[in-house]
Amino acid sequence: MPLVTEQLARYASELQFDDLSLEVVERTKLLLLDFLAVTVGGRYKAETTRHFVDTAEALGWRYGTATVLGLSADFAPPAAALINGALAHSLEFDDTHAAASLHPSATVIPSVLAAAEMVAADGRDLITAIVAGYELSCRISKALVPSEHYARGFHPTATVGAFGAAAAAARIFGLTPEGVASALGIAGSQAAGSMQFMDNGAWNKRFHVGAAAQNGLIAATLARNGYLGASAAIEGEKGFLRAYAPNPDPQLAIAGLGESFETMAIALKPYSGCRLVHAAIDATLQLRNQHAIVPSQIEDVAIGLSQLALDITGFPEEQKRRPRNIVESQFSMHMCAAIALHQGSLTWADYENLWQDPGILKLCDRIGVYHDPEVQADYPERLSGRVRITAAGVVHEAKIDIPSGEPERFLSADEIIEKFAGLVAGHLARDQIAAITDLALRAETLTNVRQLGTATLPGALAAAAE
Repeated sequence: MPLVTEQLARYASELQFDDLSLEVVERTKLLLLDFLAVTVGGRYKAETTRHFVDTAEALGWRYGTATVLGLSADFAPPAAALINGALAHSLEFDDTHAAASLHPSATVIPSVLAAAEMVAADGRDLITAIVAGYELSCRISKALVPSEHYARGFHPTATVGAFGAAAAAARIFGLTPEGVASALGIAGSQAAGSMQFMDNGAWNKRFHVGAAAQNGLIAATLARNGYLGASAAIEGEKGFLRAYAPNPDPQLAIAGLGESFETMAIALKPYSGCRLVHAAIDATLQLRNQHAIVPSQIEDVAIGLSQLALDITGFPEEQKRRPRNIVESQFSMHMCAAIALHQGSLTWADYENLWQDPGILKLCDRIGVYHDPEVQADYPERLSGRVRITAAGVVHEAKIDIPSGEPERFLSADEIIEKFAGLVAGHLARDQIAAITDLALRAETLTNVRQLGTATLPGALAAAAE
């Protein structure tokens, strides 16, 4: 039987658009639209955008024909992959895969877009390559046993993302199975990203994702030019799975390959923040609305989470109740719940406006987290959460098993468009958002993928009308 890496490489190389069901194609286009929304939104909202652009300029990467979404079409391809990947992840608003515990689009699509501009690929190849990247990254991450990978200090989107990005770009380049395997072999030496950023709310996590997209593109380009990558890069004795996790299951990477699509298990975020707290946010908002809870009446809030959610968003509670910046706020269950209770919503603008608000901080002091055995039992198949609110002497409790945005509660195109509009308000007009949406939702008809990127640029509509 072929090795795991060989099977994955053959799959990515030989996957054709006609192999994809209408359901998979339509879902991929919605995922693409959401990616465009959060990436262009990140271009305007993220405080780190200028750092990436300035760095690209300093490195001489500002001279090329690749597009950074919402910004410019004159970057070198590696720079475009890096910056688009970082932008996609900058707001903590990009898609997720629960069982794989990663954000697939933010690494896969930037690599695909840059590769597609290099070879003038069309929309059918775009969609096919995206799916190939999704399938490999989600499957490889599941094979790691993500919670154990996290326990070693790794960030799965960063480490696994390089493989998905490499496979997707290799598919755009039309590499043979052997060529894709080489790309994966090269990507295996680029898989990096630690969770140490949590210590001070640093910006590393955004760079993790952009670097994975860039590294995948470079790996595929090296393989395209005949460079030989390591064999058995995923399952080998010193390969990725065994080096990066204590108890990996390599067979999970190929289980059902070609028969079922992990693409259909990818979820979208309705809230900007760690996906592990979304069910608890849903429950908080549900209780607030059902019982007309007023923040001043709240005596105590107890939130039950999985151990991983506690480790990332709940502990140490003293620090989580007093985040030092927006990044730490997005990874604070206390802050997310406090804003939701105060506002009846949770948007990117809420973080900007409220993370230092004295009233919100007082509310944080009344919020506590604990390990919930039922929530733990749900993980990772379901990212559930439980909330118990004591207000005016009355206890209200709710457990949400499936957070909004999961495949069972997937966002509609209209909801994604509204998410898009909220992120780019004051920067892009509704008619430009409509034009971008139209291209994304008929992506398979594009004769050149470059049309999609240039539609996001300032003045795109005026340029098209000339």
